[in-house]
Amino acid sequence: MKAQILLSLTFIIILSIGNGCEKDCPITTSDEGIDDIGRIEIGCLDFATKDIPEEFVINDNAAYQQILADYKNNIDSNQCATYTLPFINFSEKTLLGKLTETGGCESPDYYYKIIKDVSKKEYQFIISIKLKGNCFLRFSKYNWVTLPKVSNSYKVVFVINECAR
Repeated sequence: MKAQILLSLTFIIILSIGNGCEKDCPITTSDEGIDDIGRIEIGCLDFATKDIPEEFVINDNAAYQQILADYKNNIDSNQCATYTLPFINFSEKTLLGKLTETGGCESPDYYYKIIKDVSKKEYQFIISIKLKGNCFLRFSKYNWVTLPKVSNSYKVVFVINECAR
């Protein structure tokens, strides 16, 4: 009888603990931070390849076009041969990009936050990733956002927060 009660209590404790994601990994679940953050999908530039940087701060069209040219030179596929990059007005916007690689059972959810710290002359691009399951699948993604023009006197810091769901 004692063993049965002990087993029941152990089971209740395990169920009440859960995975603790919301308490132990308090990540943002919406895009927030400075105003006018725009998510951008660059379909051809959505997976990792050799010799391509993991982080980008792009302030002009020439650098933007060069990413695509470099990417085309480093892949074995023709999928990017006729791809045209989405328009960005670089007189008003900066494009930030960060490669993330994570695991899970299905594609995770991504949330973005950008913080401007005037005293440090710094922007933080915070990418919060909610993983889905504990499987061995790997997910690689470039996370792209536009924001109001970032001055060259500011640095950009990329921060990744992951949490299992």
